[in-house]
Amino acid sequence: MEFSDPGEDNSIVLPEFTTETAPVLEYLCIQIKDSMTLDSQTLTHLLKHTPLLRNLKLSGKVMTNDVFLQLGRKTEFSWLVPQLCRIDLRGSTFEFEDANSIIVGMVAF
Repeated sequence: MEFSDPGEDNSIVLPEFTTETAPVLEYLCIQIKDSMTLDSQTLTHLLKHTPLLRNLKLSGKVMTNDVFLQLGRKTEFSWLVPQLCRIDLRGSTFEFEDANSIIVGMVAF
């Protein structure tokens, strides 16, 4: 599944996944313009309902470290995205402090 920049109105709305609508999703690509911000809270909520997600591509401006902290942390003995094998951040910019060590920590955990 792929979500891209909608164009002129400068906003992107991610769908609201539930355990009924997205449990078999294995690939997710979200690409938005650098002038727009990726809402980490919405993305984290979306990822909670994608337990079989194996590949994630994020391309856009990320203002907070929330999603990376959640991806590298166990929640009630299960990962946020337990099957995630590959994350592609090419094309992303990070506006939060210590982005490199937080992302490396997420992968190393």
